[in-house]
Amino acid sequence: MLGTQHGYYPDDAKLAWQADALVDFIESFVIKMSPDQRLKNLNDETLKVYCECWQKIVNKLAEVL
Repeated sequence: MLGTQHGYYPDDAKLAWQADALVDFIESFVIKMSPDQRLKNLNDETLKVYCECWQKIVNKLAEVL
């Protein structure tokens, strides 16, 4: 809604779908990383998962952009 109101959301239906799909992709990793971040439970294992998730997000963003 805010993206639409402020001109950051595409008018083209296909581009809007791609933007939504990208947000959904990223959200799946944020949900996976969030519990450890909130609980400050960053040990070697959770830090590895955190870094792997961010690498997947960055790779996807590079692919899309």
